[in-house]
This record gives sequence, structure tokens and C-alpha cells, in this order.
Amino acid sequence: MLPRSGGGNGTITSYRIEISNDHGKTYQEVATGTWNSSDSWKMAEFHAIQATNVRLYAVESVSDTSNIFASAAEIRIMGPATAIVPAEETIVNIATPSKEADLSSAQAAKETDKYTVSTVWKDATGTTVTAISKDKNATHDYTAKITLTPVTGYSFDKTSVPDTLTLKLNDQRTVEAIPVTDSVLNDDGTVTITYQFSNMFQGGSLRMDQSSPEKSTNMRFGYDFKLPEASSEKDEIRF
Repeated sequence: MLPRSGGGNGTITSYRIEISNDHGKTYQEVATGTWNSSDSWKMAEFHAIQATNVRLYAVESVSDTSNIFASAAEIRIMGPATAIVPAEETIVNIATPSKEADLSSAQAAKETDKYTVSTVWKDATGTTVTAISKDKNATHDYTAKITLTPVTGYSFDKTSVPDTLTLKLNDQRTVEAIPVTDSVLNDDGTVTITYQFSNMFQGGSLRMDQSSPEKSTNMRFGYDFKLPEASSEKDEIRF
């Protein structure tokens, strides 16, 4: 809290901090203390707690008439100090779907105690799905939406957003530094990473589009069939 320039009437010298979790209907005390009467910044600390409202109550203040004035030039409420997680620590691993087309096994993962990882699969319409279509006569596009949520003591900023991920292909091969389709820092402090799997259908083998930029993976699995010869712009990863 910053008092008015020059201090004087209204400068708070004894305070109580109260918080509310019901939008100001009721309050509970979380901190008390005293400040000197100078016009420099004053600090009050209390344990991190969720709240809808925070109230500064002036118990005593400088006044030519006892404790009837309270004033402040500026009041700031700050969150707890957190460590920023760098981008090199937010590169997650994601497994390709199994041949049974069950997407529950194709979840992103990362061994870390700094954030949690969750994965949602969506089809081309944006609908959440749990399995790949069993239609062998058509291909479908699917997107893995991966959300990273920091735990207490850690946070993300723009430097935390990764450009790549690691792809684990059917538990047989790992390909690193695969460019993500998209990644963004959200307003709520989470990071969302998306990666698109294109032209997926039941039947075939597995190939990865290695064009530049390498933004998606083409998946075909089930029985074997011959794919076109690899070119300088496309490599085939066969199983």
C-alpha cells in the first residue's frame, strides 16, 4: 500500500487484511500489523488463499481527530512468487494411437512435478472422440489437444510455450523435435499444445509427413500395403 504523498491525515498505521470467498457477503481475517507513518510503500503478507474479495481495514491512522480518516494513493494485491517453467521443460511425449484405434492409450505425458498434463482428442468437426473411425473406406483428421497446468509454486509465461514435441510411434520408435501444429499461453495461465494426425483410417501401415514445416503425421495401420516411394520431401516410417 502506498500512502498519499506527504502522508498526513488518513495514513494507515495499524491494519487488518480480510478476505471473502462469497463476493463480499462475509469476511475472515488473514493478517494484522502496524506501519510507520511515512509516505513510502507498505507491505502486508499472508498465506496464499483463494478469494473473491480482499479488504484493507484501517484500525488506526494519522488524524487530527482520532482515527476517523483512512486514505491510500495506491493499493496492490500480488500473488505468491512462482518459478517460470522454461520451454525446454514443456516438450511433452505423445504416443500414436494403437492399431485397435483406442485413443485412451494415446495420451501425452511428461515426467515432471511442475505441471500436470491432460489430452483431449478431437475430430475435424471439433467433437471430442475416444476412438478412431472404423470406416476403412475413408480417411479422417484428428487433433490431440494437450493442456499443461502448472502446480503451486510454478507458472508459465511466453517463454514456456514449446515449438516441438516428441512422438512415440507404436511403442517401437521415438521421433524427437517434431514441430507442433500450434501452441499458446492461455489467459488462465495454462499452455495448450495441439498436434494434428491427418488421413487416419483403419488398415494400412504407418507413415509420417516429413515436409517442411512438419506440422502433422499421417497415420494408417492394420494390414500391410505398398506406399509410394519416399521423396526428398517425405520419408516413410514403416512397421
